[in-house]
Amino acid sequence: MTDYYREKLLEQIREWLEAERGLDRDAIEFDTPFKELGLDSLDLIEMAMEWEQEYGVLIDDQNVADIVTFGDAIDFVLANGPVAA
Repeated sequence: MTDYYREKLLEQIREWLEAERGLDRDAIEFDTPFKELGLDSLDLIEMAMEWEQEYGVLIDDQNVADIVTFGDAIDFVLANGPVAA
């Protein structure tokens, strides 16, 4: 996994959360916990569904529970599916 793809996915997540949730894109870093930005479990499930569709990776309930930060999410996507980034 390269830093290029990690950065590219982080930027896509920033764009999506800014557009969909009105979040400050500068507050979203690899080590930022979802809860720190006020995202709840329903938000995480919605994001997981978006990632499944966008990146072709299956994220089940157990995986969602283990993903705490944006870096966790990006690493999971890169390790478990064909990324169409």
